[in-house]
Amino acid sequence: MLKKQPSNNDTRTADEHITIGNEAFDQYDFDAAISHYNEAIALEPTNTIAYYNRGLAKNNIGQHTEAIADFDEAIRLEPENAPAYNDRGNAKCRLENYRHGIEDYDEAIRINPNDPTTYINRGCAKSSIAQYLAAIADFNTAIQLDPENKNAYYNRGLSKYYLELYREAIQDYDVAIFLDPNDGITYNNRGLAKYKLGRARAAIPDFDQAIRFNPDDTLAYLNRGLAKNATGHTTAATRDFEEALQLAETSGDTSLVEKIKQLL
Repeated sequence: MLKKQPSNNDTRTADEHITIGNEAFDQYDFDAAISHYNEAIALEPTNTIAYYNRGLAKNNIGQHTEAIADFDEAIRLEPENAPAYNDRGNAKCRLENYRHGIEDYDEAIRINPNDPTTYINRGCAKSSIAQYLAAIADFNTAIQLDPENKNAYYNRGLSKYYLELYREAIQDYDVAIFLDPNDGITYNNRGLAKYKLGRARAAIPDFDQAIRFNPDDTLAYLNRGLAKNATGHTTAATRDFEEALQLAETSGDTSLVEKIKQLL
């Protein structure tokens, strides 16, 4: 989120609304934040920061199309605004418009080639359209810029997993877990990579950890059940499948419900 810098012009009231909006944003009260950014824009229609921050708030409540319009205006007012391009790319990707999102990330990187987050975002967009090698190249750059960026390692591992480079994926997940040992999703994905290598017994502790951190993770129970089944622990596997089925029914994931029922 951008901060309004002091100005010699008398924009005090607009500044106040931006400040209050930012405080509401930090408290996750995005509707209140948007209301204050609206007031700032009404008072100062060329305020780039108000448009940009309002776009961020709208993105956070799922108003991605409306957020794009705000980022459009921020870019019109400030054409070299790298954060606006980056976050417009995020909004487009949330609408599954990955190719146009990538174009925005390209612009953000042109303006500021030293922001690892933008490379990660572009890599994730490329991975979403199965451009895994190009995605890995972006994650590599992000790691060069920030060698302790857990998200870069995690997402690079995911792209390698999709390429069936399971051993390399595990290496990246190892680093991601070292950097953030409390992320259940990474344990789940590392367990999956081990399972794919035929290392079902070694995968089970990873699924245990995934469940410890995310007790409602349907896929972690399902995956642990598969691993237990592969090691001959069929009774324990059935318990995990039953737990996964209950979670899937509660969430309303009908396709997953049917998949799990076939295992029981």
